[in-house]
Amino acid sequence: MISLNHLPLNKIADKHRIGISQWAFTKRLEPLLQLYEEVVKPTKRIGFPQKKLEALTVNLGPDTKLKTITVLKKLFSDSKSFNGGLEILRKIKADWDDLLTGLPSRLAVLITEYDPLFDKHKSIDLKGNLVYDKSFKLVLDQLGHIFDYEDKFIKKEDLKKNWDAYRLAEALLVDVCPYCNRQYTNTIIAEDATASKKITYDKIIRPEFDHFFPQSQYPYLALSFYNLVPSCKVCNSSLKGQKVLNLTDHIHPYLGGYHDLIRFRTGIDLRDFLKDINMDIPVDMKVVGKPSQQLTRAEETMKVFKVSQIYQIHSETAREIFKKMTNNSKKYLRRAKVESTHGSKLFDTKQQLYRHFVGNYMDVEDFHRRPLAKLQHDIAEETGLLDFIKKLK
Repeated sequence: MISLNHLPLNKIADKHRIGISQWAFTKRLEPLLQLYEEVVKPTKRIGFPQKKLEALTVNLGPDTKLKTITVLKKLFSDSKSFNGGLEILRKIKADWDDLLTGLPSRLAVLITEYDPLFDKHKSIDLKGNLVYDKSFKLVLDQLGHIFDYEDKFIKKEDLKKNWDAYRLAEALLVDVCPYCNRQYTNTIIAEDATASKKITYDKIIRPEFDHFFPQSQYPYLALSFYNLVPSCKVCNSSLKGQKVLNLTDHIHPYLGGYHDLIRFRTGIDLRDFLKDINMDIPVDMKVVGKPSQQLTRAEETMKVFKVSQIYQIHSETAREIFKKMTNNSKKYLRRAKVESTHGSKLFDTKQQLYRHFVGNYMDVEDFHRRPLAKLQHDIAEETGLLDFIKKLK
C-alpha cells in the first residue's frame, strides 16, 4: 500500500466539507430536522400536526416538503422509530464537521457512539438474521438522502462548480491506486464551450472511491472525506468488495503505507542473472521491518488486496531492472551526469536521471504518481541500481 499522508489532506478535507455542506446540510439535514422538531414541540393538540408542518417555512421545494411530511406521518405512528430518528439527526447535526472531516481515528470513535443508536432498532427475523425494524427503514432512507453518495455525489453533472466525486478526485490528484500501485486512477474533466458561450464540463474519468468503513453499515460516513479513498475498480470492487476493514487490523492509506516494512524482492543475485538473463525472476514480498502491530496490519492489508499473488505477473518488469545493471548501463549513467560541451545538463537531479533510466519515480512521496513505482524502486534497491544512482557525482 502506498501512503497518501504526505498530501495536503486537511486542506482538501475542508474544501470537501464546504462543498458537501452546501447541499447535504443546508438543503437536506437542516430542513428535515426542522420538521422533526416542529412535531415534538409542546402543544395542546393531539395527533400529527399536519397543517403546522405544511405552514412551516423550510428550505425544501413544495413537492419534496410534502413527501417528507408524509414520511414523518408514517414514522409518527411508531414513536420508537420517530424518536430514534430525531435522536440520530440531532447528533448528526452536532457532529457534522467531524463526520465530514474527522480523521479515521475520530470516525472509528463516532462509530462506537452511533452503533447503540442504530442497534436498538434491530431485531432477529425468522431466519435468524439481524434486521432493522420495518418503520426504522424510513429513517435509513432519510439518512441515505442526506448522505447521498449514489444519486448526488457520484452523479455526473456538467457544472464544475458543484463539489462532487470528480472535484474531490481532481483535488487529491492521486494518479495511481494506493492499494495496489498498479492501476491508473487519473481524473479528467474537459471544458466544452458551446455556441452560446456557456462553459460546460465533460467529466470523463475518475477513480472509484472505496469506503474504508462500509457505507452499507455506516450510512452517516458515506460522504466522510477520510472514508473516501481513491482506488481502482479491481481493488475496490473485485478484491475488497464487502470485506470490512478496521484501523486495528489494517492500514489506512491516508495514515500511512508499508514501504518501510515490506519490500518487493526476487532473491536473485545480480551476478547469477548476468550469467543467464533468461532465468526465472520470481517477485515476492519480504519483511524488512521489525515485528510490530503496524507490520501485522500491513500483512493483513496485503492479504485483502492479494498483493503477493498479483505481483507475480510483473516478473518481466523486475527483469528489466536487472538488465539495467550491466557495465554498459553504468557507463551510460556516469556520462548522463556529465555536462555537455555546451555546458548544459540533461538531468539536473538524480531523481530526473532515475526517472529517465528506470521509467518511474525514485522518491517514496511520488509513488502515487505512476504505476509500479514501488516495485521498480524495490528491485532497483535489490540490484544496487538505486544506490549506484544516488552515489553518482
